[in-house]
Amino acid sequence: MTEYSKAGRLIITNVEFTPLLFDHNPATLKGFEQEYLLFERYSSGMGRGTLNETATKVDADNLHLVDLTQRYITSTTNVSGIGVLIPHDLIGFDPSRDKSYTTLPSKKPRGRLISQAFDALEAAIAEDNMDESTDMANAFAGLIQRLMLGRDQESDLQSADATTDLALRDYIDANLASPNLDAEHLCDRFGLSRASLYRRFRDDGGIDRYIVGRRLDRSFSELCALPPARGRIKEIAGRWGYADPGNFNRRFRERFGLSPSECMAHKTTQPFSSQDAGNAYVIQHLMRRNQQ
Repeated sequence: MTEYSKAGRLIITNVEFTPLLFDHNPATLKGFEQEYLLFERYSSGMGRGTLNETATKVDADNLHLVDLTQRYITSTTNVSGIGVLIPHDLIGFDPSRDKSYTTLPSKKPRGRLISQAFDALEAAIAEDNMDESTDMANAFAGLIQRLMLGRDQESDLQSADATTDLALRDYIDANLASPNLDAEHLCDRFGLSRASLYRRFRDDGGIDRYIVGRRLDRSFSELCALPPARGRIKEIAGRWGYADPGNFNRRFRERFGLSPSECMAHKTTQPFSSQDAGNAYVIQHLMRRNQQ
């Protein structure tokens, strides 16, 4: 079930849906030119997937901001929540400098402030007060700009620890196919102690779990992008370090909630034709895709 409304230039959705595979591919969208960010706040459920090559995990503990000019694929459980479509130009989003995927803890002060602003916006919409809802929409967008895009704030990249963390993760992503990619190799490469390495990946469940997860994310992207073919799953599993198909199937289902064969066999709904970029057209493309 999807309900939507509009406030100022924002499009607000209230969604409830059963498990589904959501595949947003900008290359298939025709009939409108507006570029959007998607703000998501889940009250229950979870989604895991990829935004291009970036792993995503959408849940109730964090607020999420996704650039919908990128390929976004996610497998969700039973989900209830809201989504807000925000035009790029409204908050000055620049894909060349801004992150395509940003998260913010919902229970930290900044996350609570954004949630409170959205609740106020919903209240203004419910009262059918167009002027007030437009003002609240602009205020909400301003908070997203300041607190999630980091405008007028010192960059985290100025931290030496943060720079090392980024270098580590970039190196891991570039070498996922290497059988030598492990904790010992990374410690030698970056001059880190094992304790320091594990501390940097503590929130990811440890370095080994992080590498396994990134390999599964890469497998997910390939299975969704390539046409079904005999031996395809075994080929992809082997490429990302899984000699045992049963182990690959089990790990894949644990992470994404569906099997590799279900992922590979899904059919992308083709966009319906339309002459304008009306709200219903945008929402049906972005919120009602590929339900299994």
